[in-house]
Amino acid sequence: MLANATRNINYGGGSTNLHSALKLARTEIFNVDNGDRAHVQNVLILVIDGEPTHYTDENGQARNDRISSYSKAQRMARDEVNRIKNASTRIIAVGVGKYVSGGFQWL
Repeated sequence: MLANATRNINYGGGSTNLHSALKLARTEIFNVDNGDRAHVQNVLILVIDGEPTHYTDENGQARNDRISSYSKAQRMARDEVNRIKNASTRIIAVGVGKYVSGGFQWL
């Protein structure tokens, strides 16, 4: 039932800034000052619609420089995943839509 519902989600196209989403989860959501409980394991349920295509630079600006941006977006997303996992957070990834491939084992 859930699989059928996700297949029917209207997708308007766009980009995927996975780096920024993961960084927000790590710095804002999994933060004791914002209510995170230090003695309980964090679990991140990530719903993703495709490969990372954008990233946020050190000035907070979203970047998409075509070919170089794509590889950098993937690298920065993987680096953020590693930071989250190193903090003992479990990541559960759910791919939705026709642009999801099997290449998310690194999550």
